[in-house]
Amino acid sequence: MGSEKKLTEEKFYQIDKGDADAHSVVFSATPNFDRRIKDTFGREARNALFRYDKASQTMVPIAVDQSGGIFDFSRPKRDAKGNLYFISATDKPGGGHYLWFLVCSNRVGKQPTILTELLISMDFDIAKNTGEIFVMDKEGETLIVRKLNERAAH
Repeated sequence: MGSEKKLTEEKFYQIDKGDADAHSVVFSATPNFDRRIKDTFGREARNALFRYDKASQTMVPIAVDQSGGIFDFSRPKRDAKGNLYFISATDKPGGGHYLWFLVCSNRVGKQPTILTELLISMDFDIAKNTGEIFVMDKEGETLIVRKLNERAAH
């Protein structure tokens, strides 16, 4: 039977479901505990990715490369090689609401690639046995699940 240990002491706000492997857990959270965590644009990070190392019991931010204009990272998942898949935002040209995307990067947040645009509040998943990537979408007023051409490592 497992045991529970309090890790955050209310340091995080709105922790999102993580993705665990044998050594660590990656998750997203709003880091209201530390106003020094900024995005590349100098703004306080609203949602950031973190890695919790099980052996050392330490937590560190994942420094995602934001040179392509992406920010506000959530819902991380890993493939069999440890690559990260997560939802990210960009500023909408001309202002207004943000645009949302499914992004893939290497395990440390470098070389991010936008895989597809997502509607706000939509999610994705990776089939572990095949690497197929599925995203929620809409056709007209109908919610659908769409399979991407890209595959994750499995």
